[in-house]
Order: sequence, then C-alpha cells, then structure tokens
Amino acid sequence: MLTKLDVTSPRAAAFLTAAVSLFRGAAWAPFDVSAGLPLPEPLTHGALAAPYAHVTAPLRRLVDRYGTEVCLAHAAGRPIPQWVRDALPRLGDTMSGGVRRGNRVDRACLDAVESAVLGPHVGETFEGVGLDSDTVQLTAPAVIARCDGDIVVGRRQRLTLVSADPSKGVRFEVAS
Repeated sequence: MLTKLDVTSPRAAAFLTAAVSLFRGAAWAPFDVSAGLPLPEPLTHGALAAPYAHVTAPLRRLVDRYGTEVCLAHAAGRPIPQWVRDALPRLGDTMSGGVRRGNRVDRACLDAVESAVLGPHVGETFEGVGLDSDTVQLTAPAVIARCDGDIVVGRRQRLTLVSADPSKGVRFEVAS
C-alpha cells in the first residue's frame, strides 16, 4: 500500500513520484446506448480495476454539466435533453484538449516559480534522488527536474544546478 511507504526513504520517494503517473491520463468515454453510442470497453478504471464513472473533479466542471443533466433526467424518469445527447460524442475530445492546455499552463507556472527560487543558486550543489534516467527530485526545495549525467534511480546523489530559466525550466547535472 502506498500509505505504508516510508516517505523519508529515497527509494520510496522515487516510487511515489512515479506512482502518481498511474492515476493520470483520464479519458472521457461518453455513451448513450439508445442513440447508438455503445458502452466503452473496458468499463473498468485502470487504477481501481473496477467499474467507475467520475465527473466531479474541480477541473472537470464542463463534463459535470453534462453528467449532471444525464443523472437528473434518469432520476426524474425523463429523456436526456437533446443538447446533452448531441454533445456527448465530442465531449471526450473537448475534455482531453482542456486537460492538455491546463497541464501546459501548470508546467509553465511551476517552471517560472522553480526558476525564480533556484535562479540565484546556479552552480551550487544540491541533494536529490534519481527518479528515472533523466529526472531527479531534490530533497530541498521540493523540485523535480531534468538532469544530465549518470543518474541512479532511487539513490541520493549530489546534483549541480546548471540552469534555471522560466522558459526552459530547471536543469541539473550529477555532481562529480
């Protein structure tokens, strides 16, 4: 269980960071069997391994609007409004596009803040943990960044900050 991992361990920190990606990448699969939009296959949520429908996350208010109308119609025993049915086939693409744009904005904001915080420290050495062959997570401050050199996944290493540019992000190299 993720909750039982020792978050102070470099290996656990690297694992937890990687595990987060398992719960990302949502897809929206509308269905309206009576209108010829079949049930999606598979019906199970990848991370939960169970049937699942979710339309209530804060950044998913658009899909909430349609999901709520479907639920209200079902609860009232009336047909789903036509404007909802008309939108369903394109809703997944609309939602995916919005998530991509939101992720780009989030990344740009994070790059700007990390660059502002670390900019005065270019050339200094930090401690971090290798997450994969080109990514590290600093012990302090809490930054995940690209890194050049011989990264050992799950091991604490000394890292030199080589650049901190808001338009390109932060970059390290393994200290010699």
